[in-house]
Amino acid sequence: MQTFLRTFVVLVTITVCGQARSKDRDLGLVNDVAEMIEAAVPKLVESPDFLKPLVNSELSFIKRVCRPTVNQMDKIVVEAKTAFDSMSDMVQGNNQPFVRVGEIRFMGPNQEQLSGNPYGRVRRDAMKYLKPILSEKQFQSYVDETKLRDDFERGAAIWVVIDLMDNKLVLTIEQRQKLYEKLLAGWRDIEISSIQNYVSNPNYMPQVPNNLVDPVLSTEQRSLWNAASQTRVQFQVSIREDNTTFLIHEDWIR
Repeated sequence: MQTFLRTFVVLVTITVCGQARSKDRDLGLVNDVAEMIEAAVPKLVESPDFLKPLVNSELSFIKRVCRPTVNQMDKIVVEAKTAFDSMSDMVQGNNQPFVRVGEIRFMGPNQEQLSGNPYGRVRRDAMKYLKPILSEKQFQSYVDETKLRDDFERGAAIWVVIDLMDNKLVLTIEQRQKLYEKLLAGWRDIEISSIQNYVSNPNYMPQVPNNLVDPVLSTEQRSLWNAASQTRVQFQVSIREDNTTFLIHEDWIR
């Protein structure tokens, strides 16, 4: 696409140039047209290095759960590098992408703005490029282990939310367990990468679906919870080298 557009710029410039000469018009028109079209051509942006640890960690996860052969792993790394290069489309530069209040904005170490969750992007990409390379059994192992990982992370995030609620409402043991069961079954939007913000800012509460919470709480607790969850804020998750230390560090792509 990039090559096609630039070729188009050249052809249009030559055409306009010929018309300008034949009609003895100002050749400045040629430059104006070329600059206008050039401005419409998307600039190539390299994928930022701070996303590499996320890709490398996923590759290590794949290596452990799928047990690929050396040849398979070589192919997987090549496809992962291609997928990583495509992640440049997440980088927003100085633009301010629209983010609704209560949603999480992902940022790079130098305030690079990302258009989505890079952790989720890496995992979705892996699901696509693994299927043609792995055997059916190996790929199913990845699918199964990924679900277990996602369920574990979501469950851990839910317990963090329940602890935050407990600090405000003084829940009973039975209420904590009921909340966990209801939220685990019905709250799909929660992400462990976003909950860390609320742990650091306990005065704010995540937006938990009321239809799941209200039946478990007493009237007094419900009133306290509604008041505590009224304030909505927009948090940022910063992707930096020092907060990816929990990841497995193997440099599959450099």
